[in-house]
Amino acid sequence: MAAWVRPAYLASIRVGGEEYIAKEIDLTGAAPGPVKIVYRTDGGKVSGTVERGEDQGGGPVMAVVLPKDFALRTGPAGRQIAQVNQTGAFEMSNLRPGEYVVLALASADIQLIEDEETMKALESKFQAVKVTASGSAAVQLKVLSVPAEKK
Repeated sequence: MAAWVRPAYLASIRVGGEEYIAKEIDLTGAAPGPVKIVYRTDGGKVSGTVERGEDQGGGPVMAVVLPKDFALRTGPAGRQIAQVNQTGAFEMSNLRPGEYVVLALASADIQLIEDEETMKALESKFQAVKVTASGSAAVQLKVLSVPAEKK
């Protein structure tokens, strides 16, 4: 008989009373205090629809949810990516409560989310969203056109 497991998100990593969710932890020496890792099961959800531009063809499109705080984008509380379905819809759940930006990219451009310079240049086109514990947020997006020199 299989056990049912509720999805959980990483809520907090504390070392000696200091939050490390967006920082690297070096535990090769003595830790400066107790290590406390907290997971929660009250994650929020972002869903929405994506409108393609006439010049973007019919290839796959990905929706991306990134923490608004750049420091959190590479850590364990980082991004979520979902493929947009044929009707233009997507959904991402089990998100850590907080401030996020949401965008849609052609799947051929998805590697650009690793480029901080490109993300900063495109940020004015992102949609901001607040995710609350056990809450839902809905967005309507357009597929971002990435300048050719960024590809």
